[in-house]
Amino acid sequence: MSKELQQRAKTFLKISIPKDLDYVSGSVAERFIVAYAKAGLLDLDEELCELMDLSAAEAESAAADASGEAQAYLRESAAILREILKEA
Repeated sequence: MSKELQQRAKTFLKISIPKDLDYVSGSVAERFIVAYAKAGLLDLDEELCELMDLSAAEAESAAADASGEAQAYLRESAAILREILKEA
């Protein structure tokens, strides 16, 4: 568990959703980040790791097509997911 990463996740969740982002409340990526922010640790099996990896890849792909605040938001989401995966 990384206190820094947990704090980063908490800070991320406080960011206003960019207006130009096609945002889906309760997305898989958001659920992972919320759970990590609360617990500071996730017990991930192989399938959940794969799902988190797919969520990060989707955010990275969307960030490549976005700009401005939406791009920054998506990149941070993906980066947090990747860091959580490193701990798994």
